[in-house]
Amino acid sequence: MSLVETYHAEHKARLYRMGGKPKPAYVPPAPVIKPIDPAPYYAGMWFHNLVNFRETTIRQIKVDDIQRAVCRHYKINRLDMLSHRRTKDLTIPRHIAMYLAKKMTMRSLPEIGRLFGGRDHTTVLHSVRKIEALEGVDDDLMARVAMIKAELLA
Repeated sequence: MSLVETYHAEHKARLYRMGGKPKPAYVPPAPVIKPIDPAPYYAGMWFHNLVNFRETTIRQIKVDDIQRAVCRHYKINRLDMLSHRRTKDLTIPRHIAMYLAKKMTMRSLPEIGRLFGGRDHTTVLHSVRKIEALEGVDDDLMARVAMIKAELLA
């Protein structure tokens, strides 16, 4: 028996004689797992849904309806609006229709582009940004957009 083992054996015997027990080895406490409260998660989802609320929840609006309403308002042919011509009397209604399609439907940019004569998603993005940039500047244009929007929601 080594010197260390002898010392430990004597120490254990002394503790036993005095009525004590040897000190147990240190065992770290088990981690406390707290249950997750789902209320903040659902509150966050409620806020997220409120922020991303689209007016289509009232009535499902289709891109085709938007195109028809814009064409009716500007008195242009739907095929002309979907064509690749870039005259100003066609581009403004096209921009407005793409803007409303993005804001009032759940369609993605590539889907909207396909529905507007096979255009690229960046073209749709340009149209949306252009109308958003004109929101505070051109009151006549925004009044027209509001009229078309009201017609679609009626």
